[in-house]
Amino acid sequence: MAVEEPTPDLNDIPKLTLAFEDITYVYHCAAYISFDPSDYKKLRNANIKGTANIVNLCISNAIKKLCYVSSIATLGHHSKKINEETYWSGNQDQSAYAISKYGAEMEVWRGTQEGIPTVIVNPGVIIGPGFWNTGSGLLFKLAYKGQSYAAKGVTAYVDVKDVVLAMTQLMNSSIENERYILASANVSYQEIMSMICKALLCRKYVRTYFFADQSIFCVAADKFCYLHTGINSRDAKLLIHYVCNNHGNLRIFCKEERRKR
Repeated sequence: MAVEEPTPDLNDIPKLTLAFEDITYVYHCAAYISFDPSDYKKLRNANIKGTANIVNLCISNAIKKLCYVSSIATLGHHSKKINEETYWSGNQDQSAYAISKYGAEMEVWRGTQEGIPTVIVNPGVIIGPGFWNTGSGLLFKLAYKGQSYAAKGVTAYVDVKDVVLAMTQLMNSSIENERYILASANVSYQEIMSMICKALLCRKYVRTYFFADQSIFCVAADKFCYLHTGINSRDAKLLIHYVCNNHGNLRIFCKEERRKR
């Protein structure tokens, strides 16, 4: 099946309207990703207003089913384990990105009330090759540049292939108006640093235990090294940082400590 890649602005209604011609099923994966509070207006414009436009076009075109890619960020912060029944706990202490994705979810749920069968997936951090300058792809880019610190904390991760599989299975099923968390494992930022470092065959700056299955990190690391350096992963240098809303809890390793490791 041929796949076209039109990249219209989500707020460019004429181009979006053309993109909906002869379409019966919609996968809405587009979003603006930033944890910088100064990007709040951009986040609202792309994620909330843009999603509202997608939903409105689904309604006007009588789309058979919509799949929306949300985020675990919309589930808020809770002391107990989070599941699909966990609800937003208010905007206080939430990132600008989380607020915008929650607002986008509200637009999608509005669409269900106006007759559009919908499924929502709430993935953790999606890991996969291809986009090195935005989102989780920055993990590998910053690793290659030699960042040597990580935030204190834990989050959920999932392979992009598992996300795609779940989305297509949900769209081909009779399930409607439900949401599903997509996560493979909860992993600390230090562990992610070490896993990607090991996949890149770099020096290990952080002493942690490694998960047995690191295939998704190896695939992404290999492709990054090939595309951006022309060399294989065995020759790649240094490792990674991933700072996510815990900027006050950084663990910095000085040169002497790195040499010891």
